[in-house]
Amino acid sequence: MPSSYAIASWIYLRTLGWCAVAAFGAMYTQALGLVGSAGLTPVAATMQRYAAECGGANWLRVPTVFWWSSGDAMVHAVFVTGIAAGVLLLLGLVPRVAAIVGFGVVLSIRSTEPLGLRWFNWPFDDLLAESLFVAIWLAPNVLWSRPHRPEAPRPWARWLVLWLLFRLILGTGVTKLLSGGDWHSLTAIQPFLLTQPFPTAFGAALHAGPAIVAQATCLYTMAWELLAPWFFFWRGRPARIAGLAGVPLMVGIWATGSFRGFNHLTIAMLLLTIDDATWRRWLPTRLMQRIAAPAPIPPGWPGRALAAAVLGLVAVASFEPLGLQAGGTYESLPAPSVRAAVRPFHLAANYWVFSTVATQRLQLVVQGSDDGTTWRDYQPLALPAAVDQPFTRIAPGNDHLGFLMWLSAWGGPELAVGWEPRLLQGLLAGEPTIRALFRHDPFPDAPPRHVRVSRWLYAFASPEERTRGIYWQRQLVDVHLAAQR
Repeated sequence: MPSSYAIASWIYLRTLGWCAVAAFGAMYTQALGLVGSAGLTPVAATMQRYAAECGGANWLRVPTVFWWSSGDAMVHAVFVTGIAAGVLLLLGLVPRVAAIVGFGVVLSIRSTEPLGLRWFNWPFDDLLAESLFVAIWLAPNVLWSRPHRPEAPRPWARWLVLWLLFRLILGTGVTKLLSGGDWHSLTAIQPFLLTQPFPTAFGAALHAGPAIVAQATCLYTMAWELLAPWFFFWRGRPARIAGLAGVPLMVGIWATGSFRGFNHLTIAMLLLTIDDATWRRWLPTRLMQRIAAPAPIPPGWPGRALAAAVLGLVAVASFEPLGLQAGGTYESLPAPSVRAAVRPFHLAANYWVFSTVATQRLQLVVQGSDDGTTWRDYQPLALPAAVDQPFTRIAPGNDHLGFLMWLSAWGGPELAVGWEPRLLQGLLAGEPTIRALFRHDPFPDAPPRHVRVSRWLYAFASPEERTRGIYWQRQLVDVHLAAQR
C-alpha cells in the first residue's frame, strides 16, 4: 500500500498560509510608499510603460490585475486579497481556492516589476510564488480541511513540492560550490553573520565565537545542500534522514538573521519526507487516536491527464533555471520563445541564495539636515542605521526598502538609480507615504532642508559596548546622492 502524507501536507499548507499572511501584510503596510501614486516606483507609471511596449493590455506577457486599474485603492485591494487568501489557507478554509487566489495575487504583484530587481522579485518571492502554485494541486478540494481529518494529497502533487525543495536546496549548494572563495575555505559563515541584511543578537554573538564552530557550520551547510536533495524522493528512512537533517540548519539560520519566511516554509517542505505511519509512531497515541486515517484518492484518467499536464508545464518552466545553474547562458539555451512564454508565470526559479559572501558590511543610510552640517539618521523598519539601533527581527515579514538599501551599497548602481532620487524628493516634500517607510523620522514637525543617501562601513560593537546600548560601529565611506530645498 502506498505511503500517505496527509499530516505533513496539512502542516505544509498551514505554514504556507502563515508565510503568505506575513508576506502580503508587510507588502500592504509599505505598498503606498513603494508603488503607490506618490511612492518611490508608482505602479501606474510601470503599467503605462508596459501598455506602450505591448500595444495595450497583454495578459500573457504581464499577468496582472493592474491592467484594470493601478490607483492606490487597487494597490491596497490586491494586498488585502493576498492577506485574505493566506488567512484562508492558515485556517484550512477552501484551501484550493485560497491557493489559486494567492497565486494570482503574487503574479499581479510581481508582474509590475521590471526585469531589473526591485521590491518584489527576490528569492523568497520566487519561493512564495512556486509554493502557492503547487499548493493549488496539493490542497484538498473541500470547504474546510479539519485538523482531525487531514486529506491525503495526490502523490504527484507532493512530488511537485519535493521538486521545488530539490531545486531550492541543491541550487543554493551548487552556486556556493561554483562560486568558490570563502565557501571552499570554510570561512564564509563568520562574514555572513555580519554582512547579511538583518542580523540578530544571536548572530552577533556567534560571530564573536570560536572560528571552529563557524567552520563546522559551513561544512555542514555545504554537505547537506549538495547531498541531501538526492534522497528527498526516496521512500522511508533515507528521505526522512535527509529531510530532518536540514531542520537544525533552518532553525540556526532563523536564529542568526531575518530571512522572511524562508526557514519556516523550507522546514514545512522538509516535513513532507515523513509519512503518516512515522508520525503515528512519533506522536502521542492519544493524539493520533483523534486523527482519522486519510482515505486514498482513487486513480482515474482525468487525474492522470491533469498530472501529466501540470508536471509537463513545470518541467518546461524548470528547464531554464536548471540550464543557468549548470553554467549555461540565456543565449545558449534552446526554445527561447517557449521559455519566454512561461517565464512571466514564475513556475520555476533559479535559486542562488547567498552564493557569494561579502567580507565587509557596507550599507546605505538616509540622513537629513537643516544646516547641511549636522546630519540625523532616518531609521528603516529593520535595517540598522544609528549605532544605538538594537538588532531587530522582522521575519517572517520584510523591510523592503531596507533590504534594497543594504543590497545597493555593494551592488551595481542600477539597483539605486530607480528609487533614490524620488526618495530624497519625497522626504524634502514631507510625503507621508514615503516617511512611513521608516521606523523613525528625525524630523517629525517639518521636513529637513537637506537630505542625502550616504554609504557607511559597519561592524558589530563589542560585547562591552552592547551592554551600554551601543550595537554598531560605523565609518562614513562616501555620499551616494544628495538633494536640498
